[in-house]
Amino acid sequence: MVGGKMLDWAAVNLPNFDRVAPPGLLPDASVGTRPEFLRADVPATGSMSARAVARMFAALIGEVDGVRLIPPERLREVSAAAVRGTEWVFGQEASFGLGYAVEPDGAFGCAGSGGSLAYAYPELGLAVTATKTLLGDGDPMEELRLLIRDAVHAG
Repeated sequence: MVGGKMLDWAAVNLPNFDRVAPPGLLPDASVGTRPEFLRADVPATGSMSARAVARMFAALIGEVDGVRLIPPERLREVSAAAVRGTEWVFGQEASFGLGYAVEPDGAFGCAGSGGSLAYAYPELGLAVTATKTLLGDGDPMEELRLLIRDAVHAG
């Protein structure tokens, strides 16, 4: 299976990428868009809409239709760095809270290798999510997240 330019780059440039994603097993768009794959419960893979994930992240940081998933004191724990260090697969410095990556700009959330992402900004009362319908090379979603954050912050 060919993983595409992004996955080929990762195999060459990331220290442990081939150890967690062996070349013969790398998924590509032909696998990720098959109906049986989308129906399966695959670890570290989710099939959801950006709207559904945004509602979940919004309910983590505040009330949505009368529901708040965690109280404010737990939110402070979830959104604070619990562990900092060099991430094993990517070889980059990273901070993680209780289940989520914690960013220096106050966001917590996660991004996937297919380009989808979900982040919450508790101080801004903002949830930003983006999903892609097809896997492919390039990842404009991170830039989109920062543009939205900056627009809300400036507004």
